[in-house]
Amino acid sequence: MYSRILIPTDGSGCSEAAARVGLELAKALAAEVTALHVLEPLTNLVVTPASIPYYSDLERDLQVAGQTALSKVEELARSAGVVCHAQQETGRAAEVIVKRAQEHDLIVMGTHGYGGLDRFLLGSVAISVLHRSTKPVLVVREGAKADAIRQILLPTDGSQASQKALGQGLELAKALGASVGLLYVVEGVYHYLGPEAAMYAVAEDLEASFKEIGQEALDKALEAAAGAGVQVQSKLALGKAVDQIAEEAKAYDLVVMGTHGRSGLNRLLLGSVTEGVIRRSEKPVLVIPVRE
Repeated sequence: MYSRILIPTDGSGCSEAAARVGLELAKALAAEVTALHVLEPLTNLVVTPASIPYYSDLERDLQVAGQTALSKVEELARSAGVVCHAQQETGRAAEVIVKRAQEHDLIVMGTHGYGGLDRFLLGSVAISVLHRSTKPVLVVREGAKADAIRQILLPTDGSQASQKALGQGLELAKALGASVGLLYVVEGVYHYLGPEAAMYAVAEDLEASFKEIGQEALDKALEAAAGAGVQVQSKLALGKAVDQIAEEAKAYDLVVMGTHGRSGLNRLLLGSVTEGVIRRSEKPVLVIPVRE
C-alpha cells in the first residue's frame, strides 16, 4: 500500500490540516513521511533600484518561514510516532512536488475550501500537481479533522478510472480495517435529453436501462469487494452525481475517486464529477490517476 507519503507544506492552515490527515494515515499504515517545503523563485516581484537591497532579506525570511513550517510537521509527526524526513528545496512548487513524488506512493495536499477552491481550480499548486502527478493525491480541505479512516466511500460508474480507484480503495480499506460504501448515481433522462423528455414514454424505459447499467456496475464492484475480504454495502441513487456523492460523503471519512489522465483532468477543470466532489466535499478526497 502506501509506505512513503509526501506532505508538501507552506505553513498555512490548510497545509497543516493536510499534514494532520496525512500523518494519521501514515500512522495507521506504518508509513514514513517526507515533509517538503518549496522556496519559489522571487521572479514575480517588481524589481526596482530601491527594492533590490531587500531581496536577500526577503529570501532569508521566506527560508526561515519554510523551516518553521517543516518544524511544525516534524513536531506533529513525533507526537503521532511517525518517522518524518524534512526537506526544503528551491524551484517551482508543483514541479518539485511532482518530481519528489516519484520517490513516494502518495501525495497529501490541502485546499482552502470554497473560496480557496476557486483559486485552486484556476491554477494553484494543488491543481498543477493533479495535472501532472502519476501518483495518487489526497486532497484535504481546510478545517478537515484528522480522524481515523473507518468508512470509505467509493463512487463508481464502471469506467476504467473508477475501476482503478475501486481497486486502490479496497486495498486501502483492507489495510485500515475500514468498511466500504459503493455508490452509483443514475443522473436520469433529463440530464441527457432535457426537460422535454418527460413528455415521452421512452423516458421510463431509458431510466430503467440506466438503472440496470448502474446495478451491473455495482454488482461487479461487490464481487471485487468480496474477493478483497472487505465489508461493503452498495447504493443505487438517482439525481445529480456531484450532489449525491457530496451528500453521501458526510457519513464517511474518505472519498476515493479516479480521473482519466490529462484529458480527464481537463474535463475535471471544466466541471466533471470529480472536480465537483473536490469542490464540495467536507471530507478528504483521494484522487487516483489512470495514467502511469
